[in-house]
Amino acid sequence: MNVKRLARNSFPFNLLFLNIFILAPSTIPAQEKLSKGPVIQNVQTDRATVKWVTAKTVGELRKEGGTASTAVEEPIFHEVELTGLEVGTPYQYDLRKYGIDAQVSFTTAPLGDKPFSFIVFGDNRTRHDVHKKVVERILPEKPQFVLNTGDLVSNGMNPGDWDKFFEIEKDLLRNVPYYPVLGNHERNAPVFSKYFSFPGGNSYRYSFDWGNAHFIGLDSDQFGSSLFAEMQDWLKEDLQRTKKPFIFVFFHHPLYSAVERRTTSATKLAEKLEPLLLAEGVTAVFNGHDHNYQHHLHAGLHHIVTGGGGAPLYDVSPIPNITLKAVKTENYVRVHIEGGKAHLEAVDLEGKILDSFDLEPRPKTKN
Repeated sequence: MNVKRLARNSFPFNLLFLNIFILAPSTIPAQEKLSKGPVIQNVQTDRATVKWVTAKTVGELRKEGGTASTAVEEPIFHEVELTGLEVGTPYQYDLRKYGIDAQVSFTTAPLGDKPFSFIVFGDNRTRHDVHKKVVERILPEKPQFVLNTGDLVSNGMNPGDWDKFFEIEKDLLRNVPYYPVLGNHERNAPVFSKYFSFPGGNSYRYSFDWGNAHFIGLDSDQFGSSLFAEMQDWLKEDLQRTKKPFIFVFFHHPLYSAVERRTTSATKLAEKLEPLLLAEGVTAVFNGHDHNYQHHLHAGLHHIVTGGGGAPLYDVSPIPNITLKAVKTENYVRVHIEGGKAHLEAVDLEGKILDSFDLEPRPKTKN
């Protein structure tokens, strides 16, 4: 197994381990304390990335002539890339021996048709008590990974919002591979890419495989920008390249909205993305942005909106002939894939099943 460690703007290096998993040595001084994380991400069949943040006191701030002082802390971002791992194998990465309360557990992605489950949720930016309940509901599910549809925090430029996010999701981030996308409330904050790692290193658009499924994460907040046009070109190439029978695309803003004031903006986004998603055989689309649960079906493509992770709830106005389900409630979605079928269930905070249906792979349209 190879370990590549990046921290304090240091140069990357590789260490080769033989046959058994050995903990990577740490260079963290004792005066540093864990601030955020660790987060397990970018888990594939042969690799994974672990990120965490420590804080070190670098001085004191005192009003001139005063006696009270405030400690000034410097955040230090750490990243370790683990490669050469075995397919479908459980691992642990532990830093507790080195004075840091950081232990991560994960299982690498499987090959072939081995069954697996994952969770989708988002918009957990406010009402922290609700956000906590959603996370507490998800943890016992023991999913192989989580997709977050954006708006992790209320303001991505506010450090305090991130402090609260990492406090609430601590146990989830340490034990379940986490794949988020940017929402409008992240404000395109540069720190987003410091906290999280993405396949290919691009937080605006990325993809990964898990078993017999392909997953694509996009930043829909770039709609109308030059970056969005580049994203569309990349999306087309990525969809045409994959041979996986199941294809799931997730981004923040929905293409169909049961929130009346958002139907116009949803329609404009659908005009840009839906033809490609339909032509390339996408199985389903996951979104957030609307703080409720919605399930729409258009031209054979399922659209699932799961924005009930903590933000204030919105009323629903079903779209005639398109909306299959719309409920004003907190929720998350669990998906189980086995063989040639994907089973989806939307769940509220009491454990009630709001919606349940099966999906099969969709064929690509021949040009």
